[in-house]
Amino acid sequence: QVQEALMTVIMALKRNGQVWLGADTRITDGDYGIDYQVSEREDFHHSLEMDSKLVLLDHAIIGCAGDVTMRNYLELFVSRNKNKTLPFDHKLHVIEFFIVFKKFLKKEAGLGDSGSNEVQGIHNTSWLVATPERVFTVDYDGAVLEYPVMCAVGSGTYSARAALEYMLEYQPKIPPTKMLERAHEIVVRHNLTCGGNQIQINVTKALGSVETE
Repeated sequence: QVQEALMTVIMALKRNGQVWLGADTRITDGDYGIDYQVSEREDFHHSLEMDSKLVLLDHAIIGCAGDVTMRNYLELFVSRNKNKTLPFDHKLHVIEFFIVFKKFLKKEAGLGDSGSNEVQGIHNTSWLVATPERVFTVDYDGAVLEYPVMCAVGSGTYSARAALEYMLEYQPKIPPTKMLERAHEIVVRHNLTCGGNQIQINVTKALGSVETE
């Protein structure tokens, strides 16, 4: 059975005290790719309302690389306000969030039988968590890492890391938006499962205006 997949590249970059996020917009269905178009005039809230790879919380944006089903379940999970307000100002908060999410997948989605171990492996999906100050990744096994400068998840991870590391080392004056854009172009050139326009969000600025209950 062929499943729609978010074989993708999602990048986060910390520059000058701000966190930037860039995500491609290609979703693959077997050999077919769908490139969602994002207008430059649309704000980040509108971009996240479409079938992007990003899910908005009160204090963070989570990017999903893997099965579309997992992104959909995360969106449903967040819509029910389960741990939506966790500030994610420590790695332990990210761990706690995904533990509760796994319980949701088992109870509400019926995933997690001992044979496939889908919940333990979060159904072959990796995640990037970006807050106004920090960036984390969560791998297939649920391991959480915090990164000091930049990180990436998805099928284009290695190309993205190499491109960003080169620019940070040898072209540090390039603006973060241009770094994400150039890295996106390089990834798409070398990985056919990545593509479409790139959604770019200044997480520090965007979430600073999000009202919490």
